[in-house]
Amino acid sequence: MQPILIISDFLGDSAAAIVDAAVSQFELDEVLIERLPGATTINAIESFVADAQLIHPEEALVVFFTIANPDLCMETKKLLNKMSITYVDVLGPAINAIARASNLVPLSQPELIHKTSKEYYQRLEAIEFA
Repeated sequence: MQPILIISDFLGDSAAAIVDAAVSQFELDEVLIERLPGATTINAIESFVADAQLIHPEEALVVFFTIANPDLCMETKKLLNKMSITYVDVLGPAINAIARASNLVPLSQPELIHKTSKEYYQRLEAIEFA
C-alpha cells in the first residue's frame, strides 16, 4: 500500500487532482490518500505527518501540499526534509513563475480560488437568466 498525504491550508482539492492524475500512471495494488485540510500551523502539520508515520511504519510516505502562506510553506519544507519525507509543493512553483513573469507580489491567501469561481458562476447564472 502506498500512503499519500495531502496537506492544504484550504481544502486540498488542487493537490488531490494532481495526486489522482499521478497515481493513475502506476499499477499500484492499493493507494491510501489521507488529507489534512485547513492546516494553518506547523504543529498541526507535524502531528499529522508523525501520526501517518506511526500508522505506516513500513511504507515510504509521499506528501503533496498546497500552502499559500510562504512562511508556513517554508516551515513545511524544512519539516519534511528533516523527517526525510518525499514531498511535492504543488502550488509554490506555479505562484513563483507567475510572480516572476508578471512582476506582481502574490496575495498569499488560501481560498481565493473559490472567490474567483463564485464570481464566475454568478456571471454564468446571469447569462443563463438573460
